Amino acid sequence: MNTLKKITCCCRKAIFLVERKHTEGIAVMDEIRLLIHLKDCPVCRIFQEQSLLIDCMMKRNQKFLKDKRINLSDDFKNNLKGLIQDKLVQKTGVMGDTVL
Repeated sequence: MNTLKKITCCCRKAIFLVERKHTEGIAVMDEIRLLIHLKDCPVCRIFQEQSLLIDCMMKRNQKFLKDKRINLSDDFKNNLKGLIQDKLVQKTGVMGDTVL
């Protein structure tokens, strides 16, 4: 049982390993720990799938937008800030100017 505890990892470490695996790679032992954890943890499996999807979408968008320069107008930015502020007020009930 003690050996199994050494091999397995918690969700926090599993998430770290998932992200690190996509960016720079992980050691074989960490790969084994991650596979064991993912076998037993449906939440971390979903996180891994979503992380892969987001990474693929970001890579696709980087290729598409590589040479294009996008500038947002000040009106758009101010409207977006207002929408975010409204959502924060709805969720928290707190209104403040220091949020954005």
